[in-house]
Amino acid sequence: MILAGDIGGTNARLGLFTSRGGALSAVATHQYATQDFESLEKIVTCFVHTYGHEISCACFGVAGPVIAGRSQGVNMAWPVDQDALAQTLSGIPVTLINDLVANANGLTQLVAQDYRTIHAGKINPQGNIAILAAGTGLGIASVNRSDGEDRISPSEGGHSDFSPQSDDDIALLRFLRKQFSHVSWERVVSGSGLCNLYEFLRTREPDREPPWLRDALAEGDRAACIAKHGQDGSSELCRLALLRFAHYYGSLAGNLALQLYTTGGIWLGGGIPSKLSTILTEPTFLDAFLSKGRIQYLLEAIPVHVVLNDRTALLGAAQWAAASTSAT
Repeated sequence: MILAGDIGGTNARLGLFTSRGGALSAVATHQYATQDFESLEKIVTCFVHTYGHEISCACFGVAGPVIAGRSQGVNMAWPVDQDALAQTLSGIPVTLINDLVANANGLTQLVAQDYRTIHAGKINPQGNIAILAAGTGLGIASVNRSDGEDRISPSEGGHSDFSPQSDDDIALLRFLRKQFSHVSWERVVSGSGLCNLYEFLRTREPDREPPWLRDALAEGDRAACIAKHGQDGSSELCRLALLRFAHYYGSLAGNLALQLYTTGGIWLGGGIPSKLSTILTEPTFLDAFLSKGRIQYLLEAIPVHVVLNDRTALLGAAQWAAASTSAT
């Protein structure tokens, strides 16, 4: 029995799985609001108390860099410690990995209905792949394929410098620099990034925000509100924010494809792309993805997929634990 976790800044998903012959079977899963708990140990204790089974090993994918079995991501309210989790779980083997490593590992568990291809390209089955996940934060991981093996590498590339290209981009950079000492890609391509884009557009044309929208934005999840009203046709300002988000997502995905030479494909994961998959199929995303000057021909051959299965990282963590157990 394997305990797996996908631990983000907003939600913590836990699941129990069995593994036979490399195939995973879910026994129980549950999602918790991360902010409702003071530690991951508390969440794990609650989950085990509810779904009590004799657990043999565990793996948790966490949103942040993992260094010597410990992680403190910038979007996490508390640190995560591998030894503390092992103690909570009565000393069973526990592995801590970056959540994008878990996501990348989970891609092998997906079937056709678990993703949507928005650019078919011409896949190279032996080519490198990468996953670019937009949610509470912005995560990146790559899979290097060589010598018949897949080697997954974590990355904190979401915190690299935002790189403006146009006068509009420069205006956005100046707007964001008034709020943040460092303007990273995560300030643009994430849930809070979508809100930043909306505010940038609203300050330019404040009259385009009607009172009902102002009230709706004040009531709850601003990013979800912008996404809803940008897709249902009720707010042109929200739609413009979504299109700008798609543009920057596409631009960053194209950068990543070139940097890592991902001829095997780019995957868009995290909580946001699956909710915006229709917007991402519009020309804005692909135009920005391809717009790399003389090297555009290379990008035209690279497939792009949107991950629709929100349990991909959970499956990847479970598979990681299963593989680690079988190796020992």
